Amino acid sequence: MPETPSEITLTLLHPTSGTPLQSWTFRENTVIRIGRAADNEVSIRSEVVSRYHAELRRRDSQVVLVGLGTNGTFVDGTRITETPLADGQSFVLAPTGPTIRFHVGAAKAEDRMEQTMHIKFMPMMGIAVDEKKKATQVAEITESDYFQRLQTKLGALRGNKTDTNE
Repeated sequence: MPETPSEITLTLLHPTSGTPLQSWTFRENTVIRIGRAADNEVSIRSEVVSRYHAELRRRDSQVVLVGLGTNGTFVDGTRITETPLADGQSFVLAPTGPTIRFHVGAAKAEDRMEQTMHIKFMPMMGIAVDEKKKATQVAEITESDYFQRLQTKLGALRGNKTDTNE
């Protein structure tokens, strides 16, 4: 049976470019807490991150990610409650929150930081569209009396604009 990883590195990634912003390396911790509260091993200031959002727990030969936050923890776009992590895998704290890359061992060259930056996280939302619901809602709007009156006014304004340009 393989040993539990002795060193774990977590890297906070930039919300749009995916470049590393900050890294944390842990050697002996059996539990690594992640959240907004200052007493977490990884403290991240973001409105969408819960005070105690997630934990990494060493179990046997693997590291397990446990989602605790009310806004959810996501791996590959799926909300998780608990899942083992593979080397190089990333997870997201809340649908619009920060992304963290997990590595077994020391920080990889691409994850090393020259300096630590603080940013306000921008939303990075993955949206699934219910096409049937969208079509129904669009039809409700476009068939409403109010929308029809707006269309009539718009047509009149366009007519006046054309008249003045001639």
